[in-house]
Amino acid sequence: MGPLEPAKLAPNLRVLEKLLRASAPARSLAFLIDDGGGRTFASAFEKELARRLSAGVARLAHGELGGGAAQIRGLGYGLTPSGDDFLAGFLLGMHALEMAAGIDLAAERHTIREAARGANPFSEAMLRSAAEGRCFERAMSLIRALFEGAEADVERHTRRLFAVGASSGADLGVGLLFACGAGWEPAGGLLTRLRRFPIGAQDTILPHDKVIAWS
Repeated sequence: MGPLEPAKLAPNLRVLEKLLRASAPARSLAFLIDDGGGRTFASAFEKELARRLSAGVARLAHGELGGGAAQIRGLGYGLTPSGDDFLAGFLLGMHALEMAAGIDLAAERHTIREAARGANPFSEAMLRSAAEGRCFERAMSLIRALFEGAEADVERHTRRLFAVGASSGADLGVGLLFACGAGWEPAGGLLTRLRRFPIGAQDTILPHDKVIAWS
């Protein structure tokens, strides 16, 4: 991946965010960036799930990388639950920023990876690969489009990613958006948006196609 192009990345992230708001599958983590977020979570169980996911992601955004990752690990629906898909996207976004901008987030990636360890073999394989900067082709294509492509490329590859699983592709895309949009500054990126999610003592940690390497 070539040098980071801030002028290109910012509008491309806006395209990704717009598509997540408008076209992400129901019950995906796109509710985290939607001002009417969580409206598709109707039952008491679903609302509690959304609240715990929101609180865990807020902890991540506030710099509690280990605690936030541990809180959303294994949370959600699917063979790879939504929380795990988000973490995979978050790790991939961190790795992309490292390669593009020449920054070192290895310690932060390690913290998240260790906190996200669990018993789901599918999630474990996905998170291990993501922590090493490896992922399937559709995710890789979107990452390259975000850093190097035109807005039309981002839209095309985002829609392709949405077709992965019931919501796995969209959930991974939300993680990418948060990692790449954060800027890794204390008050940067999506941090202020996340402050609407409360973090309290009740937010306890719950128990719980082809891989391509960066070149």
